Amino acid sequence: MKSSFEGFFVFGRHMILGIGSDMVEVARIAALQQKHPTFAQRILCEQEYAQWQSRKACVAFLAKRWAAKEAVFKALGTGLRDGMRFQQVCIENDALGKPEVCLHGAAAQRAAQMGIRVIHLSLSDERNFALAFAVAEGDLTGTV
Repeated sequence: MKSSFEGFFVFGRHMILGIGSDMVEVARIAALQQKHPTFAQRILCEQEYAQWQSRKACVAFLAKRWAAKEAVFKALGTGLRDGMRFQQVCIENDALGKPEVCLHGAAAQRAAQMGIRVIHLSLSDERNFALAFAVAEGDLTGTV
């Protein structure tokens, strides 16, 4: 059943609480990795870092993870501040390859404050660019 809540459409008790998108040029990420050899370690969580290494340090993988994390921070409404760190957002893939967002630390706290239950994520890449789109879905119990 569809109802209205302060100008937003609500289906049941769930609604979109935030959206974010990011696009990055793969060459920019390659240059950052070249200039700062620990760049991947600074932005990837442990699981992502192991996955990146198993893919022979594929720069497209790194670019997609960068874009994904930026999109998630935007969906949280904070950007990269207030204690947020790249490693607090971990992108995992389910059995079919669908990306799933797992939050830790300040990122998880912010999501809980907002009433976010899940962040849907879509990733895409072409030869020169990586793109991410995040939709934060939750209920109306958030405090932010």
